[in-house]
Amino acid sequence: MYNFFIIFLLNLFLFLPNPGLMAEIERPNNQIVTFVENLMIREGGFYTLLGSKPMTIFDITCTIEENEEDIARSYENSKLFFEKAKKDPEKSHTNGASLPDFEEYRAVCLSRLTTHQFLNKKMLWEVWLKKRGTFSTPAYILTSRRIGKGEMGVFLNIPQMLHILKKHQNEFRQETGMEFEISAILDSFEDEYSVFWNKVCGNHYLLGLLLGYGEKNAYLFNWLKTNSLPLSAVSILRFPDLSRLEQTKTPALKKNNPVEDLPIPYFVSFEINDPEIQRYATEKEKIISFLKERDYIAFALDHLKPCLE
Repeated sequence: MYNFFIIFLLNLFLFLPNPGLMAEIERPNNQIVTFVENLMIREGGFYTLLGSKPMTIFDITCTIEENEEDIARSYENSKLFFEKAKKDPEKSHTNGASLPDFEEYRAVCLSRLTTHQFLNKKMLWEVWLKKRGTFSTPAYILTSRRIGKGEMGVFLNIPQMLHILKKHQNEFRQETGMEFEISAILDSFEDEYSVFWNKVCGNHYLLGLLLGYGEKNAYLFNWLKTNSLPLSAVSILRFPDLSRLEQTKTPALKKNNPVEDLPIPYFVSFEINDPEIQRYATEKEKIISFLKERDYIAFALDHLKPCLE
């Protein structure tokens, strides 16, 4: 559904870190801490832990290049991507980004080996699985499953998920063509062969509902995709000054994110006064107020209790 490779490239080239960010002191090498910081701040997991967002999905496949061969291979893949983007800019969403020459690209990749380990999402997820594992409690599920065309990490708020399934039960039945029991359907979420959940996770409309983007935004995004319409033609992106992509810049590439860096979840909207954005803006203020005097890593870990503990 979503091209996460595109987002990664945007982080690299559109939002290249400034010298101030690159010069920050390296955080202690604690991969669990970094994973939690990624999930809760950069990916907005606090809206699922404390707020109304039923589900947060996060990248578990992104790696950083660790040698010259990796860098050369990555550069060639990036060239192919940008060549494709020139032919079909509406679907690629590069937002004006371009590929630097190889030496500049190589320098950025080498700098990330020590300064941007938090971009190594695959490694961090593997460490989390080894030390903590996936888990399911009455309130939350932390696991991975196929979303759209790729494997993603998934953090669920069970009460919020049940509410959305109840509120939009007819839509879920109509879109999947299946009857289901709300109280039992989440039991099969982690089953990779679940017909129901595979249909849901491949459906723009239903997935948008579960991700907390709002019924209107989910419906219109699905309509846009079904009719192969460009985002800039009908969404708020037709007004570049109203685009919220820039808001992801600081938390995406900054180390040691304080809770104040929590971004409002990014999704395609269709109006200047989007009520879903307003809702998350209110939740953001309350989350920051609640956590600003706390160690938010310790707080989150206390509620991310895997079955191995």
